[in-house]
Parts: sequence; structure tokens; C-alpha cells
Amino acid sequence: MKKNSFIEAGMKHYQIILSIISVMMVLGFFGLTNMPRREFPEFTVRQGIVVGIYPGHTSKEVEEQLTTKVENYLFGYEEVKKAKTYSHSKEGMMIIYVELNDNVKNADKFWSKLRLGLDEFKAQQLPKDVLALIGSNDFGDTSALLITMSSKKKNYRELEVILKDLESEVRKLNSVSKIKRFGVQKEYIYIYIKPEKINKFNVKPSVILGSFQLQNAINYSGSLDNGDLDIPIHLPPRYESEKDIEEQIIYSDPLGNIIRLKDIAVIERRYEKPTNFIRNNGNNALLLSLEMQKGNNIVHFGEDVNKILEQYSKRIDDDIKINIISNLPEVVDDSISHFLVEFMFAIIAVVIVILIFLPFRVATVAAISIPVSILITIGIMQLVGIQLHIVTLAALITVLGMVVDNAIVVIDNHLEKLDEGETPWNAAWKSATELFVPVLSATLAISMSFLPLMIFLEGMASDFVGTFPITISIALAVSMVVAILLVPFINYLLYL
Repeated sequence: MKKNSFIEAGMKHYQIILSIISVMMVLGFFGLTNMPRREFPEFTVRQGIVVGIYPGHTSKEVEEQLTTKVENYLFGYEEVKKAKTYSHSKEGMMIIYVELNDNVKNADKFWSKLRLGLDEFKAQQLPKDVLALIGSNDFGDTSALLITMSSKKKNYRELEVILKDLESEVRKLNSVSKIKRFGVQKEYIYIYIKPEKINKFNVKPSVILGSFQLQNAINYSGSLDNGDLDIPIHLPPRYESEKDIEEQIIYSDPLGNIIRLKDIAVIERRYEKPTNFIRNNGNNALLLSLEMQKGNNIVHFGEDVNKILEQYSKRIDDDIKINIISNLPEVVDDSISHFLVEFMFAIIAVVIVILIFLPFRVATVAAISIPVSILITIGIMQLVGIQLHIVTLAALITVLGMVVDNAIVVIDNHLEKLDEGETPWNAAWKSATELFVPVLSATLAISMSFLPLMIFLEGMASDFVGTFPITISIALAVSMVVAILLVPFINYLLYL
């Protein structure tokens, strides 16, 4: 008995035990409201693609001169799963579908390394007319919020300016990850040269082109087409409006004669005929997609974005409407809240059953141990970085009936000790001491029964349910500690 006297020592110094348990319960309360929560667990997307552009070549040439070389290069990475990686070659293009091994936990790190390697490989070992070699895995992220900005009066360009301003406000949130805009329509400036004006002023197309070819021209901005010759134009960044282009000097002479572009051409700004666009309730609309940084509480993320939208709506015209058309934080909040309510009903049901079928004082001790064990479990989950989602909540419900078993057997042994004539104090610590090894063995046995989920599942399935056995093990370990250190002291108090 002496070797397990730590139980009696814990009862003597109950202030320490109660303080630790109280702190862990407070941490559990805090975790219920603040710990990261999602609808489903995070998992690693191990798929991606590598695309090569090789214009003017047949599918056979692409296969021999591009695809085979890139495949051999990819297979040099130990992270690549060769059996699941395959390619498709067609005229002018190569697509390789890449899958990573199940032991790869940080796919983004690998793809960042691969992109750098592909750039070097393209420059050194591929034909010079391969235009592009791109690796991408950017299709596994999920938008947390989809926000539309619509207006009856404003065009797409005006909406884009306002949407960019809203984006700058949202980007201030630390929890925001990627922000994407959809539905933006590009405006073009068309310059229509008047042939009669060119003949009148005797201006050649090469003269017009020369006026635009400044030393620091950086962007391709269109072309000059006279029917016989199509000449590309690169405009410097100082052109900010149509008027700047209109005032461009095409020709000047020492006598002070100046010909500007507006003298020989008509400048027009307009949209191309859109191939796709977004409308909301029949009005022009743009879409803003927001993604959340991993490890944050998506419900709090939604609340923070809503505050920004409410404040921003007061600054813009009444004609502009901001609507959330896809609200994942609200879905997660409803789902988790519903699950938590069901979880509380399950706890109440277990407590009621215990109170009905066991003596009142026995049932009271057992009933106290259930919420204590669950709250401490949630506190530990928060400390070790386990998120609150459907899988972890399902694990807590699964183990709910088990967490009370340890307390019940200790209480039952305490009653037997009292019947044998032991004092309440001795009966309390001896009941837990005698059952320490059996309770520990039972806890380990049950925890080990869920271990195959971690051993035999691989890849995405392992990522998805990996927290299930961990959560169960934590809950069972906590229930054992509560039964050994807290329950004996409560027994002593109730049976004085």
C-alpha cells in the first residue's frame, strides 16, 4: 500500500488537487468558446498538377521532348507517389497529375520547393521554346465567406475600385488568408486611326509607334494594325487616362507644328463583350472570396468580418449592396452548437440514469465526475492544439459512458470498505489505491482498442479521423485521474 500512498497524500493536500482541477475546468470553459473550431477536421491535400506549354508541337513530340523529361525529374523527389502520378500529352501542352506520399504532412512546403526546381529545370534541360512549366496545388482551399457587392447604377470598373477598398479593410484581420476577386471585367482603350487624317498630315504608322516607344516602356498594351502590319505597343506607366493618350505628341518640327494623337485618331474606352460575368438580383455585381488562416476559430472569423462589413456599409452609397451569399462560419456555428446541445443532453441523460439506478450519494459523486472529466478533457485538447469539430465531438460522445465507469468502481469499493468497518478516511484512499492498477489497465486497454485507426488508416482518411482515438485517450486518462485523485476526497466528504 505504501507505494501508492500518493493518493492519501493527495487527499491530505486536497487544496492543491482542487486548485489544479479548477484551473483545468476553467480552461475547458474557455476552450468551449474560444478554441479553434471547424465543421470538419483539417486534412492535407496531396494532389497537384504540373502543366507545360510547348506550342507548335504534336502530342508525340510533347511526350518525347517534354513530358518524359519532366516525369523523370518529378520522380527524383521522394515525396512523389509514383504509382498514383500520371501524365497526359496533347498538341502544345502537357499535364502531369501528381500525388504525394501519405507521410507528407506539409504539402505546401513541397510544392514551393518543386516550383523553384521546375524553373531551374526548364532553363537548363528543356527546349528553349517551352513557354511555361508551372506546378500548382492551389485548389484544396475552401472559401469561408463569399461576399457580393452589387449596384444598379455603377459599372464594373467603379465597383472594382470600391471592392478593392473593402478588401484592404478585410486584409487587416490577422485571421484572413487568401482574398480573391471574381467577376471583374477588364476595360480596354481602343485607338481608331483615321486614314484621311494620316494622309492629310503625312504621318506613317512607324512614326506613331515611335512616339510610344519610350526607354522605360514596361507593359504590353495592344498593337497598331494598319491592315498590312501588326505592331505591338508598350505604354509607359504615365498613361492614366484616355486624355493622356489623346495628348500624346505624334509629330513635331522646329517650326512649332505639333500633331497629337487626338488629331488623327479616335480614342474609346469600353469593355470587351464579356464571356462570363456576375449579377446579383439583376444588378452588376462582383464577388469577394475570403479564406481563413489555419488554427483560427472560424466562428470568430465570421463575426470579425461581419463587423467590418457593417462599418463599411455606412461609408458607401445606399445604391451599393453588400451581401454574404455563402457563410461557412454560420454553418459551422449552427452545426457545432447543435452538436454541443445534443452532447449536453447526453450528459444529462447519463446523470439521470445514474441517479435512478444507484444510491443518491453514489450517484452524486459519479454525476460530478462526468462534467469535470469532460471540461478538463476539452482544456487539454486546447493545450495540445486539437480543434473542436464533428470528429472530436463524436469521440467525446462515444467515450461519455466510459468516463463514469472509473468513478463508479472506486465509489463501489469505498462502500465495501465502509461495510468492512474502515473509517471514511481510510476507506476513501484505500478504495482508490487497491483499484489503481485495474483502473489503469482498463483505461489502457480501451485506449489501445482505438489505436488501429491511427496505424492502419493512411492519407486523407488518417488526417480526417486521426483526432478520434487521441480525444478518446485523453478523455479516458482524465477520467482515471479524476477517479483516483478527486473521487476519494468527495467520497470522504459525503460519508463523514
